[in-house]
Amino acid sequence: MDKMHQQIRANLQSMAPRRAIAFVEGLQLPEDEARTVIECDVRRRSCLEAAYNLNLSPEMIKNYRRRAYKKIADELRYGT
Repeated sequence: MDKMHQQIRANLQSMAPRRAIAFVEGLQLPEDEARTVIECDVRRRSCLEAAYNLNLSPEMIKNYRRRAYKKIADELRYGT
């Protein structure tokens, strides 16, 4: 995980849950990516727990999360 992704993760985990969820939803990420970030980083579930809850494979959880982090990083850098 690159340094920017670590900062995003730390910021999400330090926010109040409702505020973090509102932040993620406000970014207008695709639904699967947003749910994955909320499950793993806001609710602090492991990739395996999130995969079970969302009926996805653990590999898909990792892919969705990685894509979401890239989009969040772009949003924070460039404000697009």
